[in-house]
Amino acid sequence: MGQVNGQMGTKRVGKRSHGPQIGSGRRSPVHGGRQSRTSRLLALIITNFVAFWLPWNVLSLVVEFDRTAVPVDLFRLLDLGLKVLALAGSACVNPILYCWSNDNIRGELMASIRQNK
Repeated sequence: MGQVNGQMGTKRVGKRSHGPQIGSGRRSPVHGGRQSRTSRLLALIITNFVAFWLPWNVLSLVVEFDRTAVPVDLFRLLDLGLKVLALAGSACVNPILYCWSNDNIRGELMASIRQNK
């Protein structure tokens, strides 16, 4: 037998009978909610990235175009502080966002908190 649609010996005739049709304008309730949560998580991650990395990028651009705009000692202090802020934001906040958006992890965390009270 020939291979049709990636499966040996099976043939599909006609349209798919399950799932949303491409271009139909309809969404499955399961996929619609998941897409909304994914979009919200993506927006939070982008906001986190911008909030924590933008200050360091602005400082770097200012100093790149005008090296006399910020005194060297102040630049070193600001550079280090803003890098620590940016790295802490990425390393600490992103895992919290990912974990909180996962229903299983959030449920287990809340159950553990309730159990320890």
